[in-house]
Amino acid sequence: MNVQAVINHESRNQIEKYLHRYSEEKHIHSLFSFAIGSKELFSASALPAHITAAGIVLSQNEPGSILMVCHNCTEWMLPGGHVHPGELPQEAAKRIIADETAMEVALHRGHLPDVFPADIRIRKMAETEEGLVPSHYHYEFCYVFLTRSALPEHRVGNNRILWGDGAGVPGMERVLRKTGEPRFCL
Repeated sequence: MNVQAVINHESRNQIEKYLHRYSEEKHIHSLFSFAIGSKELFSASALPAHITAAGIVLSQNEPGSILMVCHNCTEWMLPGGHVHPGELPQEAAKRIIADETAMEVALHRGHLPDVFPADIRIRKMAETEEGLVPSHYHYEFCYVFLTRSALPEHRVGNNRILWGDGAGVPGMERVLRKTGEPRFCL
């Protein structure tokens, strides 16, 4: 079995664990159907949907705050993006957090021993202005990370970063409810 096949298998297992834990989230069942039938779970060219990864970064120095990123200052969101070949979604989330914020993080112990997302958000992505990429969906696997790092400069590259409460970010109310579960208490 090649590396990507192992990663696809592990990702399908994470979906099953998530659906078992959050069986009331009926909207996620379409993800399971997609994952079973697709060989390209992560490829950005896989349409109509693919899996992406994001980090819910909690600070041990700023209780109650979540790290937010603004790409080119169009909207505040969780740090996240595409999963590279050979990467598990939680590894991608950690890499992306470091790339976008220059912060070191650790996967929250609430994910162990059986890693699965704290939340799966379905995000509709608009067609690019150039029309090169049609509208599609991101199945965003969100993992909780902890950091003791102080907030670096308020800007890393083109990204603005801050500790916030997540207000105004679609789906954050559900994410915050889940991070308040006993498995994610600091």
